[in-house]
Order: sequence, then C-alpha cells, then structure tokens
Amino acid sequence: LDGMLRNPQNQLESLNLEYTGLEDHHLIALANLLPASKVKSLHFKFNKIQSHGLLEFTRRIPKMTFMTKISLSWNPWESSPLEVREECGKALLCATMENPCFTWVDELRGFPQRDRLCHQLALNRTLRKLLKPYRR
Repeated sequence: LDGMLRNPQNQLESLNLEYTGLEDHHLIALANLLPASKVKSLHFKFNKIQSHGLLEFTRRIPKMTFMTKISLSWNPWESSPLEVREECGKALLCATMENPCFTWVDELRGFPQRDRLCHQLALNRTLRKLLKPYRR
C-alpha cells in the first residue's frame, strides 16, 4: 500500500478498509501517506481505532488535498469519555475548516460538536459548488 499511495501514477480514488482489524498505528501510518495520494474517500468503519488514532488522523486531514470523504464509525473511539470525544471533534472541526475539500463524514453522533461539524461540512460542499466553474 505504501508504494502504491506514493506513486504519482496511481489513480486510486477510494480505499475501503472496513472490517480489516485496522488499529491506531495503521491509521496513523496511512494518514502520513495520504497527502501524497489522490485518494478522495477512505472507509475504516468497524475496526479497532481508538481516540488516539482518530485524533492523529484528523490532525493530518488539512494536508490531504484530494480527500473529501471519510467513514469512521463503529470503532472503539466512540466509547471514549466525553472530554476525549470533544478533543477529537475539535480536531476534526479545525481540519474541516482548514481543508475545504473535505465535505463528508459518515457518522458524527460520537462528537459533541455534531451540529457545528454538520454546518462546516455543508459550508465546504457549498464552497466547492461555487468554485467548481473556476476549476480547471
């Protein structure tokens, strides 16, 4: 996967890693590769992602210029204490504000900032639609 994502000739746009036993260190390693790739959507539902892995992943989203969608629900991070989920939600909100390409997250129920995240993702979708005629 490392070589494939680093290859500028690679045209992979969607990566589905659901039910693969993905753990924090896998997700963090993948997050470090995604900025160099053309992957637009990443699905990692139903794995073993804890709050640490999610937090580190979300902190790298601003550098993922092609990424528009992630599917992250049904992972152990959703059972984290409220203050930990708040920290993850804050990082995700900051990431969506810094990266207007990012427009969709499958489930936001685990984040206390759910409403703000929905609003920001809607703003990003609107911005993309407005700017679409000006892109080459």
